[in-house]
Amino acid sequence: MPTRRPITRALPLTVAACAVVGLSAIALRHWTPGQTPASSSATGSASGIASAATSASAAAGSGFASTKPSSTTDAAARLLPPAAPAADAARKEDAQTAPLDAAGVFSRLIALFPGAYAALDPSLTAEEMNRLVIRQWAATDPAAAIAWAEALPDGALRDDLLQQAALGWSDGNLPAALAWAGQLPDSGTRQQLLVTLGTELARTDPVSALNLAAGLNPSAGRDGLCQFAVNQWAAADPRAAIGWTAQVADPNLRANLLQSIVTVWAASQPAAASQYAAANLPPAYQAQAAAAITQQWAMSDASSAAAWVSQAQPGPARDAMTDSLLTTWASTDPTAAASWSGSLSDTAWRDQSLAFLSQQIATRNAPLAMQLAGRIGDPSLRSQSISTLQP
Repeated sequence: MPTRRPITRALPLTVAACAVVGLSAIALRHWTPGQTPASSSATGSASGIASAATSASAAAGSGFASTKPSSTTDAAARLLPPAAPAADAARKEDAQTAPLDAAGVFSRLIALFPGAYAALDPSLTAEEMNRLVIRQWAATDPAAAIAWAEALPDGALRDDLLQQAALGWSDGNLPAALAWAGQLPDSGTRQQLLVTLGTELARTDPVSALNLAAGLNPSAGRDGLCQFAVNQWAAADPRAAIGWTAQVADPNLRANLLQSIVTVWAASQPAAASQYAAANLPPAYQAQAAAAITQQWAMSDASSAAAWVSQAQPGPARDAMTDSLLTTWASTDPTAAASWSGSLSDTAWRDQSLAFLSQQIATRNAPLAMQLAGRIGDPSLRSQSISTLQP
């Protein structure tokens, strides 16, 4: 008797995390506060990654971005009424000795920008307000905002504000922000900043973002940037993204990136993505990739996805594909999903599919769910399915 799978199975993750690999350091020009860097570059060499992409070289602008800060229109005068000059001076003096927590930073920044805080939604926390204000400050005067944040004591709060300032700077001059971050001493702060700015870079230039990632120290953030950049590239040119990723030396990282690429690819060309995955991904990655491709395919053409799943060989990959198909199909056309499930020639597969689908549609179509449960051939599984559907 075949081993029964549970009625409700958790869908596999569609994208696996990138593996950790050793990478080389990034080289960028030195920058000092008050100056705008002339250029920046990032090159990736491989202890784990063999960079197939051309190194990016971005020219920075001749001056800081001049972007008008945005603000909410909520009347926040109740929170921050205008202060008299004497009171304002006293507040600035108090800010110098304020403790460095969100409230302390609030005191320091409000002494500089009372009007900016008054324009914000008063329901925001001090931490949220601080982030918005320093980001807006950096959008108009990045040298001053960066210098102010850098002068804060080391810690998570300083790192967070530096990231917000870097993002504000990047809104108007991303190459300059990258060059500044790149010349910082090698540290967790530098790594975080380059990951944050690299993510912004990947939205428009994923190849350069991959070169940037290749120069970072191994970390979860670096791996996330690597995957994000590959996905952005795959959305426009999956075969080019595959060509670069195929040269990655670390087998786990390469497989994770390829799995991510085929998932993105499946949104536009599911048949091609499925063929590539079946021929090139290691066996350990086949089930997750197949499930992810099926999900994407079912969203655009469930009938074709079902035909593909019907040809799969018995095993974990087919089980994962079936669950992905039925989960997606149940929300768009449960009747068609029920018809396909009931037509399967493999009795154990048919019973499990009917049981799984009945659970998926139970809250949306209770009569159909009960009908499907009643069609299950295996008495024990049928009884279990019906009992879970009863109030």
